[in-house]
Amino acid sequence: MRIRINFRKFLCRFIKGFLYKIFDCKRYENKPEMPEPETPEPKYVEVKVCIDSGMLAGNYCPISQIEKRKFLAGEEPTEVCNIHKKPEPKIKRLKDNPKPDWMPRMICAILGIHTKKFDSKEIEDVIFMLAQYGVDYLRIFLPGWGGKDRLLPFKKDSESGKFNLNRPNQEYDLAIKELRDICHKHHIKLYGDLFDQCQYTQSWNAFRNNTNGIRNIYDYRPEVIEFWKHEWIDRWLKILDVKKGDIIGLGNELRFPYEKNEALFNEWAEKWGVGLTKHLLERGVKKPIYFSGSKETAHKLHGFISGEVHPELDTRHFYMLSCWQIHGVGLPEHLDIEFPPDEHGKRFSIKRYYAYSDDGVGCCGWNKIPENKRGLCPPSGTCCSANTKWRIETVKYFLSTFKNPLKQVHSIEFLPREVVGDEHITNFNVKVSAYIYSALAKKLWGIDIKRPIV
Repeated sequence: MRIRINFRKFLCRFIKGFLYKIFDCKRYENKPEMPEPETPEPKYVEVKVCIDSGMLAGNYCPISQIEKRKFLAGEEPTEVCNIHKKPEPKIKRLKDNPKPDWMPRMICAILGIHTKKFDSKEIEDVIFMLAQYGVDYLRIFLPGWGGKDRLLPFKKDSESGKFNLNRPNQEYDLAIKELRDICHKHHIKLYGDLFDQCQYTQSWNAFRNNTNGIRNIYDYRPEVIEFWKHEWIDRWLKILDVKKGDIIGLGNELRFPYEKNEALFNEWAEKWGVGLTKHLLERGVKKPIYFSGSKETAHKLHGFISGEVHPELDTRHFYMLSCWQIHGVGLPEHLDIEFPPDEHGKRFSIKRYYAYSDDGVGCCGWNKIPENKRGLCPPSGTCCSANTKWRIETVKYFLSTFKNPLKQVHSIEFLPREVVGDEHITNFNVKVSAYIYSALAKKLWGIDIKRPIV
């Protein structure tokens, strides 16, 4: 049998097998082809975003400024909006409640509030409270109030240990500026005394213990008067705003050391009292110029700067140049009935300005407050103030001593005994100290002087 071979097919198969064997293609012959790797679908996340900042919306972002946005995973914002933050608590504001022109102004004496490093909020809380109850002025001592860790107006000379009056303490000035701004914000003005006789003998008092040769607060040599005018008074005129009604008073509890010597007293009253008063008036301080003092010194000094000795200074029938603050009156019996009467038989001149003050109450044997009439006492237990009822009764009695009380009594001052000396200002008590102002006006004149919160 003859076998026929298709040579062409044979040759093709032979060549194909030979090539597979050479290139090892056989193993791929029946193997399925590997698919192309799949590209994963992109992942997106949806977050709430603040339109203003482009960051994650926070709790304080306005709803109108929040929108949902999609981002590729990993590319979304992770930080919270830093534009819209927690709002500051709303500050309570007081609407001023102006008093009638005839009504005495109301003063609160917290004499050393600027000398201790209180927290600003703590000071503002007290000022707000006083303002709410109708206080017009906060009274302080410009020479300071010594004691541990208190600010003083001058810096000490390192070698002598004495104060250098050519080196003002800027930190002290800034403390008064801060106090001024807080007071003005709440419709209270500052009243600063230039001198304080009560503490001028203390070693921390720069006018006693200095390298500049100034002897004390009563030094009235020409070169010292120049210092008082242009270094001491003008310093405070740059800080207190007399255009807004701030007051600069001559001094507290003034007692001229030689008040029995008529010639020396008259010389001091002319050069020191009249000289400084004129300077204050020339610099824009409004009349009357305040001071307090012992009976003898105050009575005589009042004559010099009220228009009686110098009628050219005040030609009016009713003298408006100065105001004598009568201190230590806590109960009706504390008003000195032995005070020399004037030519009309009255204990106080019918032509002068006066001010009532319970500053100094309880600190002397003659003006102690009995327990059943006390308000608050400092922890020491001395110098207790009268309670609200007796404070009102005392002011009423004080007013009754004048022929024209609503002209002659320029102001009424109370000193809150719970914050005197080194006591913490948070001891301040509303019912006894701040409440007295609105209670007094309501009782005596039927007028509500409280300032409403807006």
